[in-house]
Amino acid sequence: TKDDKWDMVYKNEQLGVYRSWTGIGLFNLKFENQDGRLYIIEAYCDEQFLNDHSPEYCSALLNWVIEFVVFGRRVDLPRWNY
Repeated sequence: TKDDKWDMVYKNEQLGVYRSWTGIGLFNLKFENQDGRLYIIEAYCDEQFLNDHSPEYCSALLNWVIEFVVFGRRVDLPRWNY
C-alpha cells in the first residue's frame, strides 16, 4: 500500500530498493553515467517476489516506486491482478 515504507541504498552506480518493515530487497537497478546523466541499464526483481507475481506487476511496482517514492509524483499504486 502507499503506507508501506521503502529504503533505498545507492552505491557504485547501483540502487537497492528494500521494504523497510521486512528488510527484503525487492529491486536492484544498475545505472550507467552517460554525459552526466544516469540511465538504468539493468533491473532485477527479487526471485521469490517474481515467482509470486507476474513480470508485468513487478515492472509496474518498480515504476510506481520510482514515480511515487523517489520523485514524489502522485500516481496510483498498481493493482495486484497482473
